[in-house]
Amino acid sequence: MFALKYQLVFSDSAKIDVADIMAYTIENWGEKQLANYKEILDKTFILLQQNPRIGKNTVKEFMVFPVGEHCIFYKIEENTLYITRILHKKTDISQHIN
Repeated sequence: MFALKYQLVFSDSAKIDVADIMAYTIENWGEKQLANYKEILDKTFILLQQNPRIGKNTVKEFMVFPVGEHCIFYKIEENTLYITRILHKKTDISQHIN
């Protein structure tokens, strides 16, 4: 197995984003797609923990990394990766990132 380089911490908003994504997915696409999308998200979180600089710099000193139909916004501080938001690609981020 491999060691994860960074601790992962979710903001309250990011926790709500994940819950909303899961609820929307199961309601509109079913349990199979929910399991698939959850696996994709989980693998992406591990990838970011291993290689946090893989994302692109964006507004307000955040990094962003696309996953499925969403974008993960995060900051890196020492050995911690702070997941701030997980927003749909079509979302106006200026309204949600602060």
